[in-house]
Amino acid sequence: MKTIRFFALLACSLVSARHQGAVKVKLDGVVKELHIAALVDRVTTEGNAVTMTWGDQVRAFVTSSAREDMPVDNYYNFTLFGKELSFTTDLSQVGCSCNAALFFTSMPGYLRNGTPAHGLLNPYYCDANQVGGVWCWEHDSMEANRYNMHITPHTCSSPAGAYIESCDRQGMSASVIDVHPKSMCPDSSCAIDTRKPFRTIQRYEADARGERLLKMTNRLVQGSQVVEVQVGSESYLQAMTGAFQGHMVMVFQLWGDTWDKMKWLDQTSGCAGDCNTGTATVTFSDIQLDTIRPTGLAAITV
Repeated sequence: MKTIRFFALLACSLVSARHQGAVKVKLDGVVKELHIAALVDRVTTEGNAVTMTWGDQVRAFVTSSAREDMPVDNYYNFTLFGKELSFTTDLSQVGCSCNAALFFTSMPGYLRNGTPAHGLLNPYYCDANQVGGVWCWEHDSMEANRYNMHITPHTCSSPAGAYIESCDRQGMSASVIDVHPKSMCPDSSCAIDTRKPFRTIQRYEADARGERLLKMTNRLVQGSQVVEVQVGSESYLQAMTGAFQGHMVMVFQLWGDTWDKMKWLDQTSGCAGDCNTGTATVTFSDIQLDTIRPTGLAAITV
């Protein structure tokens, strides 16, 4: 079955993409209408919201304009260095062993001769696990379900924009459940009750000279409740600087399979069972990217 699914998606990659709809994103306080493209219809949009149903290897990309194809120059450029990313997520229908992901990659990857690599599956897609055959830098802002969430930057062997031979597949992951076992769950006993939407605020802070990525903090906010997670070591984050200063593409995906395959995400949460692929749905909304002021803003406290 998995082999059949792979070749079906490979066939789709050879035809035009499908425009999934427009989405309003706020950039430094200014609302900008962008678009979502995917090879298969798994996404609906409304205002500032993107809703995705389970699609395994189907990915949805933020693009500049509405087109029925995926040219390399239509993927929208998000530069994360010195910025604060925030978005609201509804994980209420994302159960154990499912993975709702919002992430960035330094698309496109490149061939040895310096030309953009088309790859397999999604046109010009690349990531830190060489899915589709091409390596590139990746930052997972969220990989989550109702029971846990991981935030994971991934470094690579060469700079973004060059041919890359390998990347750190595992990355330097931070798990919300590792902060406290009651950080998040589908219950009112947890700080973040994932039966309800919550906000993620992720800061990519530069050093005083604005030259290196110094700090990455992640806060989950729901009403008066806040869970804060520190991500990465100083040296690992410094290595991510070039990728964060460059061209990063925002990608959405809702995937997952058996508990054994997804235990890297779920085993510390105590949840059990395979992903219910027939009912899994996630909504990301009110996506904002703001430049961090040099003086900083007061932190939210519980």
